[in-house]
Amino acid sequence: MGINMYKEFKIKLPFFEIGPKAYLYGESVLALAKAADKVSKKYDVQIIFDPQYTDISLLARETENLLIFAQHMDSLPIGRGYGSVLPEAVKAAG
Repeated sequence: MGINMYKEFKIKLPFFEIGPKAYLYGESVLALAKAADKVSKKYDVQIIFDPQYTDISLLARETENLLIFAQHMDSLPIGRGYGSVLPEAVKAAG
């Protein structure tokens, strides 16, 4: 992983962002994500969806058109860092 891992990645305008914070998780956030996924496809608009970490993998598997982003990640090497969020872990989640 490096600075250029998404060199060709572009977000096109207009785009929307949905950040459910800690209000939704599991099945409820999945229902919202699936609805957003349909809207993204129907109107050809990009939607960034940033769920809680525990839902990243689920939403990445269950949606096709959303851009699933982590709410936060830490810049640290693998190893020490209790409670930290590794970039590698976010990438592996989907």
